[in-house]
Amino acid sequence: MLNVDDYARIRLAYREGMSLSEIARTFGHSRVKIRQVLQEAEPKPYTLRTPRAMRTFAVNFQQVIQ
Repeated sequence: MLNVDDYARIRLAYREGMSLSEIARTFGHSRVKIRQVLQEAEPKPYTLRTPRAMRTFAVNFQQVIQ
């Protein structure tokens, strides 16, 4: 997963004239991912695809929690 610093380094390398293939090799990502980084204004926040299930506690712990 790329962080904001990675996005900045990739954009800087592209502005300095490196090709997509060179950037992909340097940073260890596919050319498709490099294109996505260059097209996005900022990194998308991490979101869950499906909500997590509610945790279930033993009955004796439920009484303590409530």
